[in-house]
Amino acid sequence: MVDKTSIQEAVKTALSKAPERKFKESVDITVNLRNIDMSQPKNRIDETIHLPNGFDNVKIAVLGKGDIVTQAKEVNVDLIIGPEEIER
Repeated sequence: MVDKTSIQEAVKTALSKAPERKFKESVDITVNLRNIDMSQPKNRIDETIHLPNGFDNVKIAVLGKGDIVTQAKEVNVDLIIGPEEIER
């Protein structure tokens, strides 16, 4: 098991060793779960993470046809892509 402090220290070290950039960078962290059977409901992860800065302009696209497109139009989805556009 890895504790929170170890992860924070690893991120700080990586950021301090990284060269200076002229743009805003992000940090991606990948977590591998070993010896856990995710097909078992008790082992599944269902969490909501609130990002500190949030999102300013969220855009939603729907790929589909029929009733899904009708429902998407009712809730003012930003972009609707039908099968004919995908096949191009």
